[in-house]
Amino acid sequence: MPRLPLILAALILAPLPTMALERPGGGHAHHAHDPLALANTHDPGSNREMAQVLAEARARLDAGKPLEALRQLPWHLEALPDELRAQALDIQAGSEAALGRTMDAIKTWHILYTARISPEHSAHARRSIQAMLRGLPPGDIRALKQRARNPATLHWLNDAQPDADHPERSFRRLTGPGSVKELPQGVYPEHVAVILPLSGRYGNLAEAVLRGVKASHRDLASSQRPQLSIYDMGEPPESAWQKYQEAVEAGAEIIIGPLTREAAAQFTERPSLPVPLLLLNQPGDDFTSTAQVIQFALKPEHETAQVAHLAYTRGHRRAAIMAPRSSLGDRLASAFNHQFTQQGGHVISVQHYAPAATDFQVLLRRILARNVDMLFLVASPEQARMIQPQLRYLHAGHLPVYATSHLFEVQNRHEQDPDLEGIIFPEMPAMLSRQGAQGDDRRLLHGNPAWPHLVAMGIDAFTLIPELDRLQRDPQATHTGLTGHLSLDSQGRLVREFDWAHFRNGRPAPLQAHQDGS
Repeated sequence: MPRLPLILAALILAPLPTMALERPGGGHAHHAHDPLALANTHDPGSNREMAQVLAEARARLDAGKPLEALRQLPWHLEALPDELRAQALDIQAGSEAALGRTMDAIKTWHILYTARISPEHSAHARRSIQAMLRGLPPGDIRALKQRARNPATLHWLNDAQPDADHPERSFRRLTGPGSVKELPQGVYPEHVAVILPLSGRYGNLAEAVLRGVKASHRDLASSQRPQLSIYDMGEPPESAWQKYQEAVEAGAEIIIGPLTREAAAQFTERPSLPVPLLLLNQPGDDFTSTAQVIQFALKPEHETAQVAHLAYTRGHRRAAIMAPRSSLGDRLASAFNHQFTQQGGHVISVQHYAPAATDFQVLLRRILARNVDMLFLVASPEQARMIQPQLRYLHAGHLPVYATSHLFEVQNRHEQDPDLEGIIFPEMPAMLSRQGAQGDDRRLLHGNPAWPHLVAMGIDAFTLIPELDRLQRDPQATHTGLTGHLSLDSQGRLVREFDWAHFRNGRPAPLQAHQDGS
């Protein structure tokens, strides 16, 4: 076996600074256990045994037997706890380098570099790659660059020997610890990734979002169309971070997703990210965002807060709330109450009904007895079609009724719905369009999708990519999308301003938001 350059040998033979695993008694341990089985268990005893396996592999590498070291390692390193996984990756990469498998070594050390297990591990991986490449003749690096297909590998090779024609390919511009990728500025990057739970119980929702992303991607001119990589994270929330790392390693320059709140929360404990992330949910109100993380959510509480704001702006001060006895009903009633009272209004009556109820007159009489000047209604289309006529039956048809978009059936919007007459509600611009702006109507409803709002979200998520930097730099800037008129607040959250409508002659018609509410 050829001798290794001294600087490379020193790095390969030196274990990670925080991962010194000593062999018991200083000798070579013999193991009857299967390393694969050990890798799939996380109890303290099995971790100690895996530490012994890795110590033996390190000893084989130290003794100049890299092939034996590789055979000692478990197959599925991702199943190991972080510290053991870091040690195993370092041994694997060092063995690959010693065997002359330079491309494999770069890839393995790059996994450790982007895993963000600790700054020390990332720094060690970076130094190891750089030392290995410094020990190669320039001709060998040129040959490797011609063979490289993985974007991350090519970046490292260009960093060692910058391409005179394409200096921007240097890995110094690839994100990692101490160097983060900036948001695209007015253009699409070369590579966009999407992380969604396409398999599992959220699969239908994820497919709707992906449908929108693909439609927006397809509408671009071929010269502007970036590479689009799609990652199915399945149902476990913790897999979101793993897929994010894979996307970064593959060279993605911005990542869309994940979709669920639990998956989005996987990024709350990470103070910085190497590649910008457009989350399709909000991890929580206490999440401190960074310049690398934009939050884009279709939370009904946001819609409800805007209903309360509009009602107050139109002169209402004494509100009643009517909502189903359910988790969603409680959340929206609370959101309205908070916003309306914060602005100076008063919630006089709150009435909850059984989700299967059909007779609402008792609750409506209680509300009318309190001399309220508006009603905020949380209801499905079927429930609203029963409540509004019963309100008219009680000679209270003049009472302004505000609702969320839950009562509006997009698929049936061109049919008359006289039982909803007069109800005021917010909705995405695209959902209220009769003909559709630039074909947006057809893109949303082609094939009668079950979740058109999520299709619109996917379209907007992709369309927003070249706009995010502008929105981040200018708090007054807006972008008109299918989901609303979008701006970015100081917490990195996209704020959606809705269009407003009321049912007139049984059909939704535009509402002048600040006209007299009487």
